[in-house]
Amino acid sequence: MSDVFISYSRKDIQFAQRIHHELEARDREPWVDWQDIPPTSEWLDEVYAGIQAAIEYGPARIPHRAIEAAVQPLRDIRDKVGMDLDILVDGHAHFQLPAALRIAEALREVQPLWLEDVIKMDNLDTVADFRRQSRMPISVSEMLLSRADYNSVLMNQAADYVMIDPTWVGAFRRLRGLPISLKPTMYQSVCTIAPVR
Repeated sequence: MSDVFISYSRKDIQFAQRIHHELEARDREPWVDWQDIPPTSEWLDEVYAGIQAAIEYGPARIPHRAIEAAVQPLRDIRDKVGMDLDILVDGHAHFQLPAALRIAEALREVQPLWLEDVIKMDNLDTVADFRRQSRMPISVSEMLLSRADYNSVLMNQAADYVMIDPTWVGAFRRLRGLPISLKPTMYQSVCTIAPVR
């Protein structure tokens, strides 16, 4: 059964292959789409099955040994490449606050650029609380679907980074003016990510 889920951009496939190889060399069982999706299957169903297979514990409580095992490959990467590579961690909005705080504490030593969607996005006050308590750089992403949600994140300083995918929120015009209202010192970065078709 898989214990690590690898998500990557196709342009980074060689790097993903190296990570996959390193994990296997350390007796981990990474799930990755190039070897775990049969040609005739429904792609999205297989991705979700891979994520589920990598999650042994629920979103509220994760034993320390499980967190340590999950963070060790990131420590190994940091040891190998130093600070020449930014590590970005995506929690897929799976965790509740207690587990998310444990994860953030364990990740502190690898100094990720950000923790993206570690906490569920259904309560933005909790996201803000997570940012304050974790003392780690936090990113929110396309899981926020409305201008009001993004506005709430920005006004409550619930994130250090904001990624907006205009295809998820409906149109570019809905986002017009959103980042412009930021004070220059409020956030380290505001990113807009959109596929070009």
